[in-house]
Amino acid sequence: MKSAFLLSPDLSLYEHIRDMMANIGVDPTADKVIQIREPDGRLFTLESDLGSYFDYELNEPIKAWRGVGEAPDITKATGCYVECRWEDVFIKWVEYIADRLPYPLWVLDSDGILWPAHNIDPTQLAL
Repeated sequence: MKSAFLLSPDLSLYEHIRDMMANIGVDPTADKVIQIREPDGRLFTLESDLGSYFDYELNEPIKAWRGVGEAPDITKATGCYVECRWEDVFIKWVEYIADRLPYPLWVLDSDGILWPAHNIDPTQLAL
């Protein structure tokens, strides 16, 4: 499965995403998973509780920062794990989420590249 992390400095990242998705009729499961099904059946699945399984990925130095200025310190960020096989679907929903948050949102891709949510190159994104 292709995947990446959504990261933010806000501790309530999942709650904000949950609330915005509820506004469009997408309800989370009891174990804090939000799944969006596109009309053509493609899925965007977001999990809130990263647990210790992902500590390694989130505490490793990033390989590159694709934003302007200095890279944010992701070791202090809150994260959600996203599974999605399609870059266009992934970027669409990441931008939708980022547009509605009052703070920055970043994507840590599977190659260790950190992207600002509004500056993702679909040809270079590694899910």
